Amino acid sequence: MTAAFLVGSLAGLGLFLLGLALHPPRPRLARRLAAFDAARRGANGHWTGGHEAPAAGPRWRLGSWLARLCAEQGWEFSSLRKNLSLAEVPFEIFLATKVLLAVLGFVLGPTLGLLAAQQTTFDFHSNFWVNLHHFLYEQALSKSPEQSDSEAWNQAVDVYRTDITKHELLSRDIAGINIALSKIENTESLQGSGLDAELTQTLERAAPVYKARWWPQHNRQNLSWIDAATPLVAKYEAVMKKDLAAAYQTPWPSTPIRTDVAEYASWAGAYTLDEPTLITISSKEPGAQTVVETLFHEASHALIQKISDALTAELDSQKKLFQRRAFWHAVLFYTAGEVAERHLDHYTMFGVRDGILERGWPGALPILKKDWQPYLDGKIDLATAVHRLVDDYGVVR
Repeated sequence: MTAAFLVGSLAGLGLFLLGLALHPPRPRLARRLAAFDAARRGANGHWTGGHEAPAAGPRWRLGSWLARLCAEQGWEFSSLRKNLSLAEVPFEIFLATKVLLAVLGFVLGPTLGLLAAQQTTFDFHSNFWVNLHHFLYEQALSKSPEQSDSEAWNQAVDVYRTDITKHELLSRDIAGINIALSKIENTESLQGSGLDAELTQTLERAAPVYKARWWPQHNRQNLSWIDAATPLVAKYEAVMKKDLAAAYQTPWPSTPIRTDVAEYASWAGAYTLDEPTLITISSKEPGAQTVVETLFHEASHALIQKISDALTAELDSQKKLFQRRAFWHAVLFYTAGEVAERHLDHYTMFGVRDGILERGWPGALPILKKDWQPYLDGKIDLATAVHRLVDDYGVVR
């Protein structure tokens, strides 16, 4: 919001200065004749007649001040004055225009820089309730949770330990909590959130403790992460979206994807819910280029369905099963990673770098390179690539 306001203000100021600098004066006929006559009489090179001052105009006042400053320094600009007189341009207006154009450059430069640093793919938020929910989930899982003297806080951690953390964050019940909280933003109450009364009371009682002790640091960390991620996404979003949409044969979402940034976002550091698409990502996630792949990997969950369906249909056709479950996710890991490698400098996809593909789907990486990479390179069609993947990584039922 602040960045958008600043950009709008600077752009408005820049356009105002541009109009002020380029809008020429319209001298009356008598003034023009006087200027022409003065130019003919000015044999000594000095301005002897010239244009009347526009009535109290800001540009004329600025130009007059600049002209006095030049005179005090002994700068006469005789030739320039004579040429300006013939062109019916007052020396004062010329000086003011030059200065305003210079100021315009200083104003528009940062404005264009700010505009270039904005991105339209992800709708980043640092949401109080989403962060509280995930922090409680993290503390309930931890073997050494943060200590607190607050009974309300300790009871909230116990509720999460006994009830909430029995389920994965991606499970239907817990996903519903996250979706509901993401709509509340930073209000003081959860009334109307749709959450059950017991959980609402638990979160509202824990909220003052979290807000006083941990939220300021978490929020600063989240906002810093957003500030760092935004220009990176802006730099690569066009090519990443184009290539991934083509690979998945699915249009990219027409609106920015809601992305909640939190201190904790599951053991993986990020996860995505569907319908609606909602990304939650940890602000502790490694920075720089890995963030780009992580964000577009998570966004890919909203586009992978056609590929997943094609794999399932081919498995049925060949009467096979994949060696490991959710092989579509291995394809997603490889696709998002390969597109990231294509555009980021000296980058290795984290599925390979961190051993995720080999741990999750042993032996899949060479098959993906052999069967899926040609499809990403445009050398074979989707049906052929899917057939080969099932043929090579599938086993008879």
